[in-house]
Amino acid sequence: MPGLQSCPREILDIIIDHLVIIIGPRAVFLRPVSRAFDSSILDALCVRQVIDITDMYYISSAIRGRIAEVKSRSAEAAHLHYLSVIANVNQKLDAMTGETDEELLKQRHEAVAETVYHGISPYRAYDAKWEAQNLLSGAVIIGNLPIVKSILAGRPESSDSLPDVNGATPYFGRPLALAAGWGHVEIVRYLLDSGARSDTICGCHIFQGYSVTAGEDWDPKCGSSLLDAQFEINHPATAPSALRAAVLGGYRHIVRTLLLPEYRISASKVEYLAAIAAAARVDVDLIQIMFEAIGKSLSDYPWLGLKMMLNAVEYDRKDVVQMILDKGVVYVNTAAWGSISVPMYGTALQVAARMGNTKMMRFLLERGACVSLDVKPKWALQPIESAARCGQVEAVELLLDLGADPATALGHAADNGQIRVVKLLLDRYPDLVRSEGGDVGRLALLRALSIRNLAVVTLLAQRGVSFIERFQHGLGYYNRSLTDVIEERTWGTWVRKHLISLGVEITDCDGHEDLYPPRLRGIKVRECTWQWAGRY
Repeated sequence: MPGLQSCPREILDIIIDHLVIIIGPRAVFLRPVSRAFDSSILDALCVRQVIDITDMYYISSAIRGRIAEVKSRSAEAAHLHYLSVIANVNQKLDAMTGETDEELLKQRHEAVAETVYHGISPYRAYDAKWEAQNLLSGAVIIGNLPIVKSILAGRPESSDSLPDVNGATPYFGRPLALAAGWGHVEIVRYLLDSGARSDTICGCHIFQGYSVTAGEDWDPKCGSSLLDAQFEINHPATAPSALRAAVLGGYRHIVRTLLLPEYRISASKVEYLAAIAAAARVDVDLIQIMFEAIGKSLSDYPWLGLKMMLNAVEYDRKDVVQMILDKGVVYVNTAAWGSISVPMYGTALQVAARMGNTKMMRFLLERGACVSLDVKPKWALQPIESAARCGQVEAVELLLDLGADPATALGHAADNGQIRVVKLLLDRYPDLVRSEGGDVGRLALLRALSIRNLAVVTLLAQRGVSFIERFQHGLGYYNRSLTDVIEERTWGTWVRKHLISLGVEITDCDGHEDLYPPRLRGIKVRECTWQWAGRY
């Protein structure tokens, strides 16, 4: 029987467009299905742009760059400065290079769009004095040394004018970091010879009033909190320093150049330690290069080992994890202290569970990792909680086999719309929703309802969660039923109609607008977007 792949491209595109409209950015996960799916999904997201994507958790910087490049050629560029900057820089560089190869031009345009900072407020006034610096940034990004030389040679003599070898704008960071992050060795050397300062630490998105502690001396009393700045979803060239940009890109020749005494950031600076932590994503050799350059070892920096181990786990570097454990500076169950805004910290096993990396999980378990921590840092998640909220079915199964608590997993899966994890838990533990007098099921349903995930709400109702029985414990809902709680809130007409279809006896279905719809991973949850939540 013929499948989708046998459809004409035009028909496949129409099908994919409708699929993307329904499931949103989750379509990114379907790309490995086949080359035809990959091509059509990328076109739907980046070129046809059948949905307006604001969810950055699912989207790599490369895909965001493709989307921005297409938008920069639309009417939208007249209203958003960062899009007009992309268009202006690309047009001027095209004229200066005289390039006609369409594929090469496309690559260059997308590189500029990938590196520009997208978060500038549309209400911020654009200053024309930034144009020359933006053009220099674009020339650096595409790796055109002759144009870089030409722009810098023609700059005004005033040291405070743009373009400047150490300049930056709200849209692009400093040229040296851009060159290092894109791996342009010759441009890095030229900029250094021209007076670029490798010890200058900056992010283009914090161009004015940059006060992040990266440029300050490291205080051991503050633990690893000073190393929290993350750039996972951004291109390496957007890092605060040229050194970290080169490390994140894995450009060893550039790293070695920037570690020479005349260019090296002081080892006492937080940014140097952050660069070492970033090296944990690459390999052991790069870490050793950075420690040898300053005559120090991992034991000289308390807490750095933990940050490195969590990075190594996230990027599947077993060699780095083993090296850190062998050094004895951190234990496999050491937990990082997270924050309410980023409740994803915890142990190495928690990070592996969040990523769904069961091979790494087994690697850590063989070295003594605990499935559940009796005492964990505030805001940190247990491994099964993290796996459940991220929809990592195989990781959840592994942890359940080892005795993890299914009740806590159910709640986290429900309030993140992870329908497959919810179904797994209910299939495996049919009485789970009746635990604690039924409070486990009622609370899970309420959490699913809070993000308007009708699929999870329906599944829990079908598996026996009662809307009329009352909460048994002091959860803030004591002695009230789900129906009571639902009646007290404004859910939106579409949600209330669905609840009525499930047999819930509530009043006043019409006229209930959802004035404050929830947000989940950057998405405003509405009737047309609620299915975007979850991994599958």
